[in-house]
Amino acid sequence: MQENNPSYPFIASLIKKYSGECVVDNGCGRNEFKRLYNKKIIGIEVKEEKDVDIITDGKNLPLKEKSVDVFLSNFVLEHVEDEGVYLKEMVRCVKEGGRIILSVPRPLWYFAYFLSPGVWISPFKNLKSFVKHPLRFFTHGHPEKHSLFFELREWREERYVKMFKDFGLKREERYVTCNILSLNARYAKVFGKVKFPEWLNVHVTYVLKVD
Repeated sequence: MQENNPSYPFIASLIKKYSGECVVDNGCGRNEFKRLYNKKIIGIEVKEEKDVDIITDGKNLPLKEKSVDVFLSNFVLEHVEDEGVYLKEMVRCVKEGGRIILSVPRPLWYFAYFLSPGVWISPFKNLKSFVKHPLRFFTHGHPEKHSLFFELREWREERYVKMFKDFGLKREERYVTCNILSLNARYAKVFGKVKFPEWLNVHVTYVLKVD
């Protein structure tokens, strides 16, 4: 977890603001927000990790209809195979008046990714894997989802707005949570609080209300 990245504690504060009896992190990784939130978060992931409560691909969540107060989805939407199914399942499970806190990339995220020193060190650490699958290096491990042309076309504000409308989600709040340099934890120590022009922001968090 990039603890120095300013987006993480901020997103945790949003969870606290809208929290209820049932908070779920859909695509939780190692359920890292559980520590920042300091309360119970049900962690959902596709494979077994530390503090993961439910292992599923997200297509059929084993949760009751209208049972969740807050759904968190942090940098997950761009990785799922079917965005519509992923959102539809969360909408099905969220209570009326509940929230989905959705963090997603913006087009320049692709460029910010290559500003991280770790990205360029990785091929040397895993030379055999790099030689076998070089495209994964340039696409963050997801050739079908992470390419320059895909991201410039798909990760636009207009597309997100349309997606929310299609699923009956009301946008309550929008926050810029990461600029082009603070995506990397090392850079965030220096640039995390610098106000960049809107077009240089690469990570945005929406608070969506389910009516």
